[in-house]
Amino acid sequence: MTMAVMYIFPFIGDGPIFPDVISDFFLNSCSYWWTNFLLISNWVPWNNEEMCMSSVSLISNEFQMIIILIPLIGYIYKNYFRRALAVAFTTIGIFGSLVPVLYMTLVKGTDSSTGWMSNAYDNLTSKIWFRIPPFLIGMALAIFHFEYRYVDKLNDGSKPFHKDYLQKIVQNSWVFKTFCYTIGFLCLSVPLLLQVYNATCIKDDNVQDQMYYLDEDIQYCWKNVGGAIYYSISPIVFYSGVSLLMLPSLIGMSSILKPMLNSHLWHILEELTFQAFLLQYLVVVWFFASRE
Repeated sequence: MTMAVMYIFPFIGDGPIFPDVISDFFLNSCSYWWTNFLLISNWVPWNNEEMCMSSVSLISNEFQMIIILIPLIGYIYKNYFRRALAVAFTTIGIFGSLVPVLYMTLVKGTDSSTGWMSNAYDNLTSKIWFRIPPFLIGMALAIFHFEYRYVDKLNDGSKPFHKDYLQKIVQNSWVFKTFCYTIGFLCLSVPLLLQVYNATCIKDDNVQDQMYYLDEDIQYCWKNVGGAIYYSISPIVFYSGVSLLMLPSLIGMSSILKPMLNSHLWHILEELTFQAFLLQYLVVVWFFASRE
């Protein structure tokens, strides 16, 4: 995709916003194309407008967390007691995510709005510290599922605490599922509703007609502190909601979601996820940029 942007895109359109969209956001920013191949595009370059296909930074983040966090947590899980595992999760969550997010928001003056035209994309959403919480939640969910299915005794001689607890809950499955689905959907909705509220303070006369630019006078409801709180908590809330929605199926209590998650279709989509996303993204941008 990087090579296509550099050597094919210059010849596929000349529409009215082609210079703004294709040239400024793709062709003129690909002097750092090599960072895509090294999977460090979330660090070099720092700013979104200099990244060669800024969405590729998501792949760089994923790669770095896979080669660092999975071996680290796996080693601690295998060789140390439960307390060390909890300390590792807490330490990584605080110093790997919470502290950098607060620093980037409060000290660097990150916008309280999301989106790739906001400096929040430069300082937060394209960076690894903003992606760590959902990654840790995913690892915790994997450990939870593994122990529930296969582990009777931990390396300190104790039994996984949640096995007996969940086995009792299964007897009242409808109560447990109602709780998980209700709280789960609530956790998914809260971050979105908060962002909708944040935009209610925008005055219409400050919004430009241009497609990709926002006026500097646009003011959101949240100031610096409000944005810091939102960016720190929203990933945890959102992905905790995702985990709650998946929990009944992980312990064999879902007759709908579990068969869906076990479908072989997901293996195909897993292989195509990033490639299809980038291809779709580039095609849509090209389509609008080349229209007369």
